[in-house]
Amino acid sequence: MACGAQHDPPHRDKTNWRLEDTEPYFESHGPFDLELFAAEVLSAIDSCFEKDWPGKACHGNPPFEHDLILQCLQKALRDHAREPPLTQFLFALPKWETASWWQLVKKFAIVREYPVGSRIFFAPVDLCYNVDKLEPCGDYRVWIADTKRPAVVIYKEGHTVEQLHMKLLQHVRLGRISDKSMYHMMEQHIPMGITEAEYRGSHVQHCPERCIACRLTKAIRPPAKTTHCDCATEMGHLVWSDTCGLFRPSAGGYRWYVLFIDDCTTWM
Repeated sequence: MACGAQHDPPHRDKTNWRLEDTEPYFESHGPFDLELFAAEVLSAIDSCFEKDWPGKACHGNPPFEHDLILQCLQKALRDHAREPPLTQFLFALPKWETASWWQLVKKFAIVREYPVGSRIFFAPVDLCYNVDKLEPCGDYRVWIADTKRPAVVIYKEGHTVEQLHMKLLQHVRLGRISDKSMYHMMEQHIPMGITEAEYRGSHVQHCPERCIACRLTKAIRPPAKTTHCDCATEMGHLVWSDTCGLFRPSAGGYRWYVLFIDDCTTWM
């Protein structure tokens, strides 16, 4: 992958970022040929946040600053919704799970995670300073300093499914199960979507009686609505459902349900 620089050249204006075509820099000429974050002093009219991202394969890492990361993710989600089948994003971000923008990461797929000290960032030679101490990595590019914090690489395209938190998913599957039962299943290596390290000290272990996962797991079906109609005038007119959830769109962008309807109660 290719990402923008992590260290700031002396005269970089961090308020504006341009849309740069970086295809000549890459030997693979892969799908990600638009680097969103380039280190140069630019006017607001050249800012990549002022450009259209739909229909493009864009990549990059915004500066590790809260407001710019938030602006990047919000812009990406807005523009992706305009043309999902033809839009792809690949971003490298710090793993700041307590940041307010982290909730937007669930809209993407996390494809890689890197620990502190990983060498994952490189940049064009002409955008770096003190190049003599940097190691080359391909034409016109050099490695820059190892990351000082954990990092993740997130990806989004038309078929990317929103993430479900593994702790919540495990809780919804098993309900408020006892610690003894949980540890017994972990010892048997039964896949549950959560590790022992994640389980210890988590809200799953000591959840309140009416937490959201418990309500979902132990929910009681509401009574069916009464009706005096004996025929339907439109699709789904006499049908009620208490089922909802995530499902993948088709290649054409459509979402399909296969419905099984109880003829007596009209419940799906």
